[in-house]
Amino acid sequence: SEIRALLAGGLRPAPDRAALAHTAFHGWLNGSRTPLEGVERLRGGAMRTIDLDSLAHRDRIWFDPVDLVEPALSAELERRSEAELTDELDRLLRASVERRLMADVPIGTMLSGGLDSSVVTALASRHAARVVAFTASTPSLPRVDERRHAALAAQGLGIPLETVSIEPQAWLGHLVNAVWLHEYPLFNSGVVMIEPIAARARERGVKVLLTGEGSDE
Repeated sequence: SEIRALLAGGLRPAPDRAALAHTAFHGWLNGSRTPLEGVERLRGGAMRTIDLDSLAHRDRIWFDPVDLVEPALSAELERRSEAELTDELDRLLRASVERRLMADVPIGTMLSGGLDSSVVTALASRHAARVVAFTASTPSLPRVDERRHAALAAQGLGIPLETVSIEPQAWLGHLVNAVWLHEYPLFNSGVVMIEPIAARARERGVKVLLTGEGSDE
């Protein structure tokens, strides 16, 4: 499932310059193409079966999110008021966070001080006794530094905050590592901060990190 396994198996990599140019201009690379020539990816929910004798292959879709939609429930939700839907979302979000707090080690959160991560952190702190928040700071770039917002959220919730300070030169090193781990061009510079935050959490004995990443996308 990783390009690195193919490289370790002897694949000689060559960049797909057209794919990289498309990514640079449009911000995303859809379909089966990857940044490397000769390497394709399967679409989400797909499975490929390969005949080892002939190397013929066939793909099939084993999961489609559309299959999760229940027509009866969808129709019922359409009849509900905005207030009722808000209450239902609140109930589901609380239950979702609570289910992920079953651990015999300290629980942590990635906290930027934004709406998503602050809500997840607040819900986690209500159900878990030992919640530690982690954030990344860029002191030399105060315009984009989120430390102050994260500190305000952590203070309001009464939980400790661990801050990882990253200067520009160190950020470049983390950028290279993040691209290596993701194996794709990064579309959000915030992804670079995840690895050093996770490393700090591990140093503090925290092996579970919750985050609001993706909840608004």
